[in-house]
Amino acid sequence: MNRNKVVIVGTGRVGATAAFGIVTHGLCNELVLIDCSAAKALGEARDLDDGSEFQDRHVKVRAGDYADCKDADIVVITVGRKPPANSNRMADRGSCGRSGRQRHGLRF
Repeated sequence: MNRNKVVIVGTGRVGATAAFGIVTHGLCNELVLIDCSAAKALGEARDLDDGSEFQDRHVKVRAGDYADCKDADIVVITVGRKPPANSNRMADRGSCGRSGRQRHGLRF
């Protein structure tokens, strides 16, 4: 059996959704979740690990730290920067998108 390890950095909406998809499709043997809030990563990991018991292929899910990236086959980065005080991500997304597209010469 091929053993592989995936690490997801960031357990917000995107990271948690990616983790759910990986677990439900049995895409790896071990999934490690890392977040700046260790309690959030642990809670997501426990929920996913409990649910994966009912799958045909069990994926071991656990919370970890950046040292786990060292021997990972895939590292998925789903973190974004925090919005400035008195702001939110939706208000800030327009300027970030434009500057990123301009920096890389993309037009869309």
